[in-house]
Amino acid sequence: KTTEDRKGKRMAFVTLEDFTGTIEAVVFSTCYAQYQGALRREAAVIVDGHISMRREEMPKIIVDAVVPLSQAMQRFVELVRIELSTAGLDDDLLESLKSTLLRHPGRCPVELMLRSRDGEERTVRVGSIRVEPSPVLIDELEPLVGEAAIHLVGAVQRERVPEPAF
Repeated sequence: KTTEDRKGKRMAFVTLEDFTGTIEAVVFSTCYAQYQGALRREAAVIVDGHISMRREEMPKIIVDAVVPLSQAMQRFVELVRIELSTAGLDDDLLESLKSTLLRHPGRCPVELMLRSRDGEERTVRVGSIRVEPSPVLIDELEPLVGEAAIHLVGAVQRERVPEPAF
């Protein structure tokens, strides 16, 4: 539901829902102006904000940012890690892997986690190749290394993660 704030600017009250329940969120005018395109009925989004807990009211999220789920991979992934077993690893697979990665140039570094038969692991940063994570890249990597071998790694800003209040 959109309304106007005291200064006459558009803002919104939205209901967010996930598999655990619903919560009301407040999108003040500055934030609403920036993210109104992502705030659509039934839209899958990631919301960044903080909880407002006033006496006698249900908790609400005060929204700071909205990211459409379709943009989450590009926004949050910082590293692509591929696990490979050294047993049976050959030049053809490495060349196929390299050519696939090169078809998706971008901002994220690539790491290969090499696992030997005896369980020893060694991580190698592929310094010259950076990729843009996308569903297309994942679809092309899966036949080469398998779905379980592909890891998209992101980071959460520690200072933004609240301590539990219990």
